Parts: sequence; C-alpha cells; structure tokens
Amino acid sequence: MMFNMEIMDEKNRNRLTIEAKKYGGIGLRSQKLRIHQNGAKFPISKVYLEDKIITDELLYTLVLIPEARISSKSGVIFSYFHRKVGPIAFYAYPENEFTEKEEKITQDLMKTASNRKFFTYQTAFFSSMNYYFEIESSWARGGKEMLMLTIVLNTQINEIIEYKMEILCQEFETKVKETENIFKGIYLERIERFEEGEKKEIKSNAKLIRSYIKEFKDTVDITIKNIKKS
Repeated sequence: MMFNMEIMDEKNRNRLTIEAKKYGGIGLRSQKLRIHQNGAKFPISKVYLEDKIITDELLYTLVLIPEARISSKSGVIFSYFHRKVGPIAFYAYPENEFTEKEEKITQDLMKTASNRKFFTYQTAFFSSMNYYFEIESSWARGGKEMLMLTIVLNTQINEIIEYKMEILCQEFETKVKETENIFKGIYLERIERFEEGEKKEIKSNAKLIRSYIKEFKDTVDITIKNIKKS
C-alpha cells in the first residue's frame, strides 16, 4: 500500500529553502529520484524506500545543508563597533592565528548581533559562539560601546559547551563593566586624536583588554578540557 505523502505547497517550500540557505544550504528543484532495489541515487536511508515514503512517481526539491566544519584552531576574537566604519576586530588571541577572512566573518556577524545576546554560528567554513554586549562610554555617541566576543573551538559544539561558554561570556562582561574607563582601550587605533594624558590611559586600557582576552581564552581551554573528562 502506497504511503499517503503530503505535498508541500510552493510558499512553504520556498520558505524552507530560504531558511536552509542561512546555513549554507543549496536547494535543488525538480529532482527525480531513481529508486533501486537496494537504495537510491542519493544517500537516502533504505527504510524510507521500504516504507514507500519516497516514490519514483514524484519530483522532489532536495535541500543540501553542509555539516559545520570543526575548526583546526581554537581562539578568541574581540570586536567593537566603530560608528563610522562598522565592526572592527580589536584583538584576536592567539595572535596571528586567524585569517582576515575569518575576522571579516565575525565583523559581519556583529552587524546583526544586537538582537541576539549569545548565538552560535556554524557553516562549512567557520564555526563560532558569539556574545554581544554593551558598556557605558562617555566618548561614544549614545553613551554606549557595542562589543562582541567570538569563541572559536577545535571541537564539536554541543549544548553543554554552549551553556558553559555563555556563562564564561557573562562573567567576562561583568569583569569588563567593573573596570573603570575600560572603554578607552578600544580607541587605540584612533589615539592620535587625543591629548597626551588621554593617550596614556588609552594604551593602558588597551593592554588591559588584551590581558582579559588571554585570561578568558585560558579559562575556555580549561573548561573544555573538564567537559571532555566528564
């Protein structure tokens, strides 16, 4: 007896394809599956063929979604939002570990991060966990500096890791907010605009931010090691 298959309407099919593209998916329209005794032209589980869920009498839209790549490296990228230029990668640790393309991906993510406090981004080319937050600033328009932490791991990301990393990010945010005038550190690349007294504080706080990132990376490594042991 043939399985009574529900046909997806055009609107929902387009919606599904568009959603899949956010994750690097590709939609292939009007594909004819060749049904064989021991399988199909595409790697579809044989159980679907035996239960007659798939039939050779219909055309299908195939949505191919690449699995997220496990990074070969592990590190942290700290970004801030420049009001004129847009997102800028302020500091990446380990230093010289990330390519310009990878840093550019984090900058693009930050453009839409304000409505997502903590989120995971995974494609076939890059995989990261990202934490957006704001700190008070007397130099910024609107009185807020927009910042983002990006964690890249050389291990598969799961719910436990996401949960632990979000907690670490929250602790990092608290530490930064408790440091007086820490916002001045991100003005290092624009230091020539300031007086000598302010330049000294900018350099000092930029150095402090870098030290916080290094400490944060060490904590991430220890946390991941403990998760793997448990």
